[in-house]
Amino acid sequence: MSTVRQRIRFAFIANGIGRVMRVAEQLALVPLLLLGWGVERYGEWIALYSIAVFAALAHPGIGVAAYSDIVIQFAGGNRRAAVRSFTTAIVLMVVTVAAGFGLLLVAINTLDIGHFVSHQTITPAEARTIIAILGLAVLLQFGTEPLAGVLSAAVGAGLPNLVFGCTKAIEIAVIAGALYAGATPVFVATITLAAVLLHIAIDAVLAVRYAPWLRMRWQDFDTSAIRRTWRPALGHFCLFVTFNIVNVHVPRLIVSYYLGAATLTIFTVFVTYTRASRNLAHMLSQAVQVEIGRAFAGGHAARGRALIEAMLGSALGIAIALLALELVLAPLVIPAWTQGHVAVAWGLLAALVLPTIAGAYFDATLQAASALNRVGFIASCFTLGAAVGLAAGILLLPTLGLIAIAAITLLIPELAGSWAATRTINAIVGHPHIRLTALSFWPAQVVTRDFANPPDPR
Repeated sequence: MSTVRQRIRFAFIANGIGRVMRVAEQLALVPLLLLGWGVERYGEWIALYSIAVFAALAHPGIGVAAYSDIVIQFAGGNRRAAVRSFTTAIVLMVVTVAAGFGLLLVAINTLDIGHFVSHQTITPAEARTIIAILGLAVLLQFGTEPLAGVLSAAVGAGLPNLVFGCTKAIEIAVIAGALYAGATPVFVATITLAAVLLHIAIDAVLAVRYAPWLRMRWQDFDTSAIRRTWRPALGHFCLFVTFNIVNVHVPRLIVSYYLGAATLTIFTVFVTYTRASRNLAHMLSQAVQVEIGRAFAGGHAARGRALIEAMLGSALGIAIALLALELVLAPLVIPAWTQGHVAVAWGLLAALVLPTIAGAYFDATLQAASALNRVGFIASCFTLGAAVGLAAGILLLPTLGLIAIAAITLLIPELAGSWAATRTINAIVGHPHIRLTALSFWPAQVVTRDFANPPDPR
């Protein structure tokens, strides 16, 4: 059986590949799409994708809660409960995906999309098709979460992260080739949907291979799994909606509506650039999350606390170090990266520094709390912070422009979420001692200690 250290190292490497691919998707597609489509069409594409993400409102956080529950139940020796949790999540997700896609089709065929997105380069018919395809991709992506939970329980978090990284690499490569051949936005959206379907298929095959105890029977649909996970599911749903829609895509739509598609392109470029450091730090948090759940489920509270402390310090340190490097390289990277379409805007770049650092810390604390399905209080505070930040940003937009969205709308929810997540962790393990152990993978080292006689966690 693999050791905790081996699983974390493999998860770190595999999640690193996945996270690098996620960053590569954001960084590589910007120059590719700008070169292939131009500033105006790229801005319209971003706005349409932001509308498509609203399809996720049909997904009530079932998959993420099931992921953690499957790991916890399996680590506690209850395979039967893990199977029931998986089956229940899959059945509920099939229903929500079908309902969500149906509602999306009704919405895009009854609402005037042109009220939210200008149609300078993309026709209304193309816009509706793009939203439908991307919306279905968003909904189906949630289907990977229960499968990833099974694989994480069976062999650790490395394998599902590796699958994600590989499928994302394939998607980026195919999109690049398609753009070189003159692909339209509809065709690029179709590639994204195909990549999601490939991801689900590979996860399913691997789940059958590495989890022989897994099965799908209607008899395993279990209402007790719903009662056990509905609260964390609701919390994850609030977090997803707030983080991915209210805190990411709503600001984009606001910028598009008030300032136009070209300005949205500039805003997206700088947010993507600064978030690269946060995304790379996040790969460490995700690599350790499963092992935190395993530790507490197995009764090793001291090991769980040590992992949490190491994860928080390392993630925060890495984010700060990488962000500093980004700021130094910005005058060279941004003009070259955007093919000369976007110049360095130091005011906007400076306004994004604090949201990026606060966001990296929030990601790490949220991963620790999510490992134990303790996200309700965090979700409430993050959602409230997003509402306050959004309102304040809109009020100050006429005066401060993009800086209002960057420095206010994006920062307030990260601070609120970080405060709530810290309080949650304190309630679980006491006040963790955080050290900025950037660029050294301390979590892999900390689990090699002898926990037979663990020290007093206080």
